[in-house]
Amino acid sequence: RMAQLACALGLDKYVSHVFKEEFQVNVSDYIAMVRVEHAKQLLSKGIAVNAAAQQVDIDSRATFIRMFKKSKAGA
Repeated sequence: RMAQLACALGLDKYVSHVFKEEFQVNVSDYIAMVRVEHAKQLLSKGIAVNAAAQQVDIDSRATFIRMFKKSKAGA
């Protein structure tokens, strides 16, 4: 993964800064947005909330719901 490589090379802060300048959002918020968008697609296909959360690599149902609500607040 790119973040792991950047961290290993000591470039994580630089990459995060450049990413935010380029996309006007920080890396962690962008990843959360991508996960939520993927989860929306899964939910629209009838996948259960717990299964959708697991498929987008979120371990906790509560965390998944919080991320989903946060994405709605920002929309």
